[in-house]
Amino acid sequence: MTTGLARRLRDIAVETLVAIVLVSALVVYLFETDGHQSRDWAPLKLIANTGVVFWVLIRWFRYAWRWAAFWAAIAVLLVCHALILIPLVYRAPHLPGLFFVLIDVGEVFVFGRLLERVTPGAHRLHGR
Repeated sequence: MTTGLARRLRDIAVETLVAIVLVSALVVYLFETDGHQSRDWAPLKLIANTGVVFWVLIRWFRYAWRWAAFWAAIAVLLVCHALILIPLVYRAPHLPGLFFVLIDVGEVFVFGRLLERVTPGAHRLHGR
C-alpha cells in the first residue's frame, strides 16, 4: 500500500470516527431533552460552527502542523471565535442557519489570512 493511500485511509477513518461521535452526541442530546417543550439549540450551533471553521483551517494548513506558532495561533483564534460567537448565539438564539454559514465563510477567510502571516510556507496553501 502506498503511503498516500495509507494516509488517505487513515484520514477517512478519523473523519468517520469524528462524525460518529458527533451524531452519537446529538442523539443522546435529543433523548435527554425528549420531554422538554423546547430544546436549547445554542450549544449545538456553537459546536457545529466551531467544528466547521477550525476543521477547514486545520486541514488547509496541514503542512504547518509541526510548528508551535501554528498551534498557538489556532488557540488564539479559537478564543477570539468563542468571545465573538458565544454572546451572539446565546443572545440571538433564533438566527437562521444561513447566518451561521455566512459567519463560517467570513471566519475561514479572515482566520486563513491571519494564519498565512503566522506560518512559514504559506505559499503552499494557494499554489503561489
